[in-house]
Amino acid sequence: MPGTYYGKKKILNLEGGFITQKKATWSSSDGGISADYHNLNMWSIATFFDSPLDKNKGTALNAYLGYFNTDYGPGYLRYIGVMNPADGPTASATYFPGSHGNGLPMYGTGHVIYLQLGYLLKKDLIGKNNGTLMPYATLQTAKYDRLDKQMSVFNLGANWFIKGNTSKISFDYQNRPVYALAGNNLIRESSRKGQFVLQYQFFF
Repeated sequence: MPGTYYGKKKILNLEGGFITQKKATWSSSDGGISADYHNLNMWSIATFFDSPLDKNKGTALNAYLGYFNTDYGPGYLRYIGVMNPADGPTASATYFPGSHGNGLPMYGTGHVIYLQLGYLLKKDLIGKNNGTLMPYATLQTAKYDRLDKQMSVFNLGANWFIKGNTSKISFDYQNRPVYALAGNNLIRESSRKGQFVLQYQFFF
């Protein structure tokens, strides 16, 4: 949660925006001999809130909520896997291309809701000048046209702000769906998997 102000000030941001582009994507029903071009249309509304709860203790609440309406063209779906350990597997009749490893459907034509909540614990919780912790939870839920039902990805974790975001250790657990091809150009959830991530961030 790099957006936190560590309980120093009260912030309320409201966001709204859109983007449109002609012929941004294309598809083909004859193996690429001809192409059907599709316009890109997306809009979103969101709010960010960060506020101290107890100024003497240094506790604070951090929250973000956004709704995203995304139209990349019919049936568009894109997987993203951050530092994905999987290699490039042979094309399969069972799995959607790019879905191996820790990849999940991050972008697609449909509707997305993203929620983030964090609670900053009292200052110097770890000891004087050793920083404090911020436990957090996130939820991304999406109804993409290509999926047979609603998708939900859950994250739970904590940031150890040793020196704000200049020096930070983060621990994150993610629970995500795994999909298989279901026919009729749809993809169905076949199981769920989890992953743990431990990272250290610093910058000058």
